[in-house]
Amino acid sequence: MTRDLHLSLRITGLKPSATVEMTERVRQARLAGAEIIGLSSGDPNAVTHPAIIEAAHRSLKDGETHYGPPPGKLALREAVARCLSAESGVRYEPDQILVTPGGKFAVYASILAVVEPGDEIIVLEPGWVSYGPCVQMAGGVPVGVPTLDGVDPQRLAAAVTPRTKMIIVNSPVNPTGRIILKNELETILKTARENGIWILFDEVYKSIVYEPALYTPMQALDGALEHTFVVNSFSKTYGMTGWRIGYLAVPPGLAKSIQKILQHSVYCV
Repeated sequence: MTRDLHLSLRITGLKPSATVEMTERVRQARLAGAEIIGLSSGDPNAVTHPAIIEAAHRSLKDGETHYGPPPGKLALREAVARCLSAESGVRYEPDQILVTPGGKFAVYASILAVVEPGDEIIVLEPGWVSYGPCVQMAGGVPVGVPTLDGVDPQRLAAAVTPRTKMIIVNSPVNPTGRIILKNELETILKTARENGIWILFDEVYKSIVYEPALYTPMQALDGALEHTFVVNSFSKTYGMTGWRIGYLAVPPGLAKSIQKILQHSVYCV
């Protein structure tokens, strides 16, 4: 007897990315001659600096076209660690940095690193469209917590169960642009520390903050470093969305284990 072929429920049950779908519709319409201002994907109206393009061109001409180290080139990880340390006030070492093909894979890798089948991950809502699907692809269950008007301590605590493994925090928030206040971050950290929960802090839009707004990175809070995975991307800050370069900064001592996810998937950037 021949068995029917089926894709996994993990894939067939996923909704496509509304952002990507709309972006492609806009792209096709522009190719057809339509003048459209796209408000779907987070692609800043900025071009990659000529010095970056020249450096990439020079490295290609110099023969840097082979496999690189899975965590990323040491010089890049050193630069990221210096920048992250200076901006957050928390010391990061190069061996805590994993260079990834875009910030999206950094999000997915951090979730894969902590989730067992059926585990729950709290997602602050409204939030980026791919958080929930990334959790589902990893075999976890996304649990939404409304935070449009702020992080409510009671509502957050009520969402925690024995299966909760992580809280995903994004500031500035995609899509609202709201910057999560320091006291709200402290509430999240307190909940995480009391319940033994990881935090995934996505600060991809941190460079697009204007006065008088005050931005606080989660990792800058006392006691947060050991609980927090930090995700960022070169896409928004440097106008490099198409280059697909991001990074994951992990608590001390974890990078070598998490690096295996890169080794068995993308290998290296």
